[in-house]
Amino acid sequence: MAVSEVSICNSALTKVGNTQYISSLVENNKAAKICNQQYEFIRDMVLAGGLWTFAIKRVSLAQVATSPAFEYTYQYQLPSDFLTDVEVSPDQVDYVIESDKLLTYSDTLSLRYVYRNEDPTHWSPEFVEAFATRLAVELAYPLVQSVTLKKELMEEYKLLIGDARTFNAQKGRPKSLQEDTFLNSRWQGVPYGMEKNNG
Repeated sequence: MAVSEVSICNSALTKVGNTQYISSLVENNKAAKICNQQYEFIRDMVLAGGLWTFAIKRVSLAQVATSPAFEYTYQYQLPSDFLTDVEVSPDQVDYVIESDKLLTYSDTLSLRYVYRNEDPTHWSPEFVEAFATRLAVELAYPLVQSVTLKKELMEEYKLLIGDARTFNAQKGRPKSLQEDTFLNSRWQGVPYGMEKNNG
């Protein structure tokens, strides 16, 4: 069976021991409503937490006509599906991201970034399993009122996302030695529920 939003949600429901499966995220029942509420947020969070080969794009950015108010010389519009930056070109150019703009001193700029890949048929099986588990973390208390289960699922997620990163890294390692340092430094100290890790 093809992977879909519904199949991922049902996998998450299975993990919390819920027997009320769904056929649509807009069904009028508690399980569907919670899945619909949490799905996109958790998806984007897990996607943004890694350098997934199925969720990386390269683009030449369009320069915005107006310059930043101070400090930087140029600003560029970030893509609408942008989640987090991976690298920019020219290499070692000084830049900062503010709101939906990238500010820099370079008059040309290319960006490699993690994008909002909404099609689960493009995701790796390992990522799908990890994502379903992370979604289950958010379902555990609302559906079965279990803090213990929520903690257990979070620990399972950490193991699964680690495995997913390992498989992902084997598909191409242009900057494999830099990925751990890059993402860990960016997300160190992020509160529970907003964690982001490398891929």
